[in-house]
Amino acid sequence: MSIMNHKATFGRIIFCLALLLMVLSIISCTMIVMNHLLDGPKKLAGTQKERNYQGGECRNVLIIGVIENTSPRVEVENAFIDRFTQPGLHPVVGSIILPDLASLRNRTIIDKLVREEQIDKVITIEIKDIADKDMPGWLGIWLATPLPKGDLTDVAPSWGMTKNIRFEIGLWDVKTLKREWTGTTHPVERFEILQHVNETAGSAFYTLSKEKTLRPGK
Repeated sequence: MSIMNHKATFGRIIFCLALLLMVLSIISCTMIVMNHLLDGPKKLAGTQKERNYQGGECRNVLIIGVIENTSPRVEVENAFIDRFTQPGLHPVVGSIILPDLASLRNRTIIDKLVREEQIDKVITIEIKDIADKDMPGWLGIWLATPLPKGDLTDVAPSWGMTKNIRFEIGLWDVKTLKREWTGTTHPVERFEILQHVNETAGSAFYTLSKEKTLRPGK
């Protein structure tokens, strides 16, 4: 009888230990999820904005992947559409209403799209090269360079030619077609860039929202 009692006691101890481990595991997972929700996605590597731009409300935002290859362009745009779909914010797919990126150079076509789709802002996603010699100080160089003076019609599609490339996100005024804000990711190797597109979209929305540069309409 004593042996049976010892076995029962041992069984209860094993059960309690297993239950404790399960509870600790659940608590650990919960803390990881809560920390992620509280901290949000990573910020972009760097941002710049027009000196007088204070941000504003936006309902319809046109998302354009300025990428010459159709397949990665669609993949990039879809990732941004998914992340920018928020209450009060309606992203419009660039590759559907602007399938030919050559049309970006035509101000008449862009003005027509903005008017017909009631676009409030345009967001572009470009892929930029970083030369090997610039890798150690590329971010400092980028931050020290003023925003380009050209407008949306000057943006040329590319896919990247160097080993290290990065995403550059631009926010554009629809009346002047001038760049109001820009952000960049950290560089990654060329053949890995599409593995980072979902993270980039999340970082872009998080940064724009946190800085109150882009505010969903009420």
